Amino acid sequence: MIKSFKNKNLEKFYNEGIDDEIEGVDKDRLRLILAQLDAADELKDCKIPSFDFTKVRKNGTYSISIGNGKRLVFRLVPSK
Repeated sequence: MIKSFKNKNLEKFYNEGIDDEIEGVDKDRLRLILAQLDAADELKDCKIPSFDFTKVRKNGTYSISIGNGKRLVFRLVPSK
């Protein structure tokens, strides 16, 4: 489940569908990625073949390309 966003424009895009400030990416792909991450408890729960998740740091963050050289960085926190 998505608990928080650091980027307020991304949060508006996800929660309200406001995409005025989201530029240079495939918005449908971004919606799909966010929906998959929101539904996932573990990375293996994201079952879209073209997704290439890359572990970024030792702190457990991952990133995924969302197009035009932009990446979405996230952390999966196990549900309690």
